[in-house]
Amino acid sequence: MNNMRELIKQSLFLGGVCLIAKLPLSISDNMFIYCLSLLLSFTTLLMMLVLAFRKTSANIATFIDKHKNISTYIIYVGWVFFIDIAISIIGVITGYYSAMHQYDNTAYETSLYKVSDFLVTIYNPCLLVSIVVATVIVLYRLKHNKKSV
Repeated sequence: MNNMRELIKQSLFLGGVCLIAKLPLSISDNMFIYCLSLLLSFTTLLMMLVLAFRKTSANIATFIDKHKNISTYIIYVGWVFFIDIAISIIGVITGYYSAMHQYDNTAYETSLYKVSDFLVTIYNPCLLVSIVVATVIVLYRLKHNKKSV
């Protein structure tokens, strides 16, 4: 049970690191930058898959234990990475089918657009709530540690 908890924590940490690394890439509308962002996401998913088979990573666990406050922020932002992945997958699927229908000179309508719009709409509020919750946890931890000293 504890090993599974560590695996989830380390996977969320990887997702948070990827999300933070992709932040500067999201400013540009260049297609090369978009492909680089997708490559970074794909690499992170592969690292999570390798992590799942190894059960834990000593390097990530050491960083999390050594830097508890910044790791809390990264872990709590990490789950938003999966919303980002879902938006990317839906974008690739609808883009492909839209291009195929445009080639056939027919209209393409799907409910995936509504799902994608919903995910894009909740993306920033989820990120904000994650940062606020992480801040509360870090402040509570700091206050609790001062009382015990």
